[in-house]
Amino acid sequence: MDSDNLMWRAAMLRSEAVESRPAPGWAAGTSPVDQRRAQVECARILDDAGIRPGDHVVNLGDETALLTLEALRRVGSSGSVSTVTPVVPPIRQARPIPDGGTARWIGTDPSILDIPSASAQVVVGSGVFAYWSPLRGLMTEAARVLQVGGRLSICEPLHAERHMDIGWQGISRSEVHFVHAAVANSIPALRAAHLFSERGIVLSGQLVGLDAGLPRFDSVTTDLRDADSVKAYLLRPVTPGGLSTEAMMRKVIRDQSLISRYEHALFLGAEQSGVRITERVMHLTAVRRVLSP
Repeated sequence: MDSDNLMWRAAMLRSEAVESRPAPGWAAGTSPVDQRRAQVECARILDDAGIRPGDHVVNLGDETALLTLEALRRVGSSGSVSTVTPVVPPIRQARPIPDGGTARWIGTDPSILDIPSASAQVVVGSGVFAYWSPLRGLMTEAARVLQVGGRLSICEPLHAERHMDIGWQGISRSEVHFVHAAVANSIPALRAAHLFSERGIVLSGQLVGLDAGLPRFDSVTTDLRDADSVKAYLLRPVTPGGLSTEAMMRKVIRDQSLISRYEHALFLGAEQSGVRITERVMHLTAVRRVLSP
């Protein structure tokens, strides 16, 4: 590991007392609808987790800092939140609020938790497990840091059940399928996401001592009805911290005219009858049990 990486890791592993709330622009690049949806999703994850004052919460990834900020409020001044993310946490640009807990940032990926075993009461995550392969490695680390009786609460997208309702114009169905397949198979995280299922995550949790209840499902819709909404959709990252849809297409598809026709068809569809994208998300909670010797 070079000296720059060592300095970065040392900076990320420091602990600080933080009392914060989001500043304007905390979710720059996302639409107001996406921001509101993220806030609702965050509240549900933390409600399901049953966080109590004084808890130590481990947050696996947090692009917008919403989970970290709200968890800090809920654990109170006697609690703490360890956020694991390889990117600079946006919480550093937040404004102070009273009675927040102590925050710790760990600059690694979520499968390498520099956190003592059985030291956390809660592990939370949003859109992390779906992109991880092999899934059992991430589940093993989540189970390791939880105390017996500790709780896992996550929300994950089901990419295989994503549906786009649009009357495609100027591009064939086979070409649309090619574009979607090229993006879906472009990086390991997306390939994992398209294989991700509720059955797989429940079984992987059981193998490492996490007993899950029945998953709950929601349908999330995105309506593209004008040029601005299409632009926002094309500029939205395909995976957490990854490239945008537009950048990903230009990276993996050589035929630039095909990309242009695909994007033009989206703009036409949005302006004429609207484009509706439906995605299913899964909410899952689990409890850490004692493993048999």
